[in-house]
Amino acid sequence: MNDADRIARLMILAVLFMSGILAFNQGAVASWLVNLAIPLRPLGNAPLYVAVNVVGRIGMSVSKDVVEVISSNRTKQLDRILAGHTYTAGNTSLASGTEIFLHVYSGTPGVVLYNEWYHVTIGPNEIVKRLRPGLATRDAPAPIGQFDEEDYGRMTRIATGEAEYWQISPAFNLYWRDRDVGDRRYVGFDLENPDGVSIRAATGAIAASGTPDAAAADFTARSSQVSLKLSVDLSDDVNKVYGRPMIFLGPPPDYAWRIGYLVIWVSFNNTGVKSSYLTANGWTMLSRELTPGYVDFFKVLPPLTGNLMGAGFATFDIPVDTSDLRSGVGVSVRLWVADLQIPADAAQGESDSAPRPNGAVAGYGVADTIFVNGFRISSNKPEGQLLWAVFKTA
Repeated sequence: MNDADRIARLMILAVLFMSGILAFNQGAVASWLVNLAIPLRPLGNAPLYVAVNVVGRIGMSVSKDVVEVISSNRTKQLDRILAGHTYTAGNTSLASGTEIFLHVYSGTPGVVLYNEWYHVTIGPNEIVKRLRPGLATRDAPAPIGQFDEEDYGRMTRIATGEAEYWQISPAFNLYWRDRDVGDRRYVGFDLENPDGVSIRAATGAIAASGTPDAAAADFTARSSQVSLKLSVDLSDDVNKVYGRPMIFLGPPPDYAWRIGYLVIWVSFNNTGVKSSYLTANGWTMLSRELTPGYVDFFKVLPPLTGNLMGAGFATFDIPVDTSDLRSGVGVSVRLWVADLQIPADAAQGESDSAPRPNGAVAGYGVADTIFVNGFRISSNKPEGQLLWAVFKTA
């Protein structure tokens, strides 16, 4: 049956519906419709068709970004696509119904971009989900250290000439980290006393010098409860991010999901500092066995983001309660700040670490932390701090 015959029969069928004749001739019409059916060609295997957009990138692409196609059990790499701001075809044909994860990151050394993960089942009009790390905020409902999936885009079947592809749109997004490996010095840190006066400053590359436990007091507290302030400044960079949560895979055999965050640690050289005041303000206490004679805490921080209006800047409070200490006692405070920290590791007092590729993952866009030291311990004492201060109790 040719196309003209099919169209004619459809027109006749419409007339029958309108006239009511169909109700009295259902059996005859049913057999007639068998010849009317238009067979659909099944969708064969096809490669992905993807693009990557770097937020804040001006002009042409300056790097080839990587889209890794990962099996549903996260153990096998099915494809590796070097993509730019224009759409690029993959190398491996994928069948409809195949569940995959997509790992997107910068493949150019020195171009530092936080990586992203996506999840989809191959098929026409399937929803592409972005894995969204939890920050216990309104727009990220998953708890810290876990993730949920948010709708990101769609997968469609397209044809260009003789080739067919599974196209994902819109393009994947990547975000610049502030800063590239050689420019850590542009991230500024400043520790202020309760009056907002700077005590000591440092950068993402160079810590404040000095020995806290042997230094003279920087100020005398006016009351038993005071609040130091840590300010973080991304210098003059716009469209840059510091401390963006980043999902990566742990080592075999389970390849468990891990999430890196921006973390701040604080350590006091006197166990009489009340822990309840810090924990009530969102800090988590580390085990006292890690550093006898000191009391240590950590806290996960939200990312800092620059935009067209200016560079990223934030101030974080460090509440201190010394009401159990007598007046005039000297207390030293040490601070560390580093991104790509795992909450479970931070709670154990582990140093900072960048993710290492495992299994199906060949690389990550971020290879270093901004400050080279996270919380560190030597001979049961904290060391290698980014900032510090000494004060006398009220």
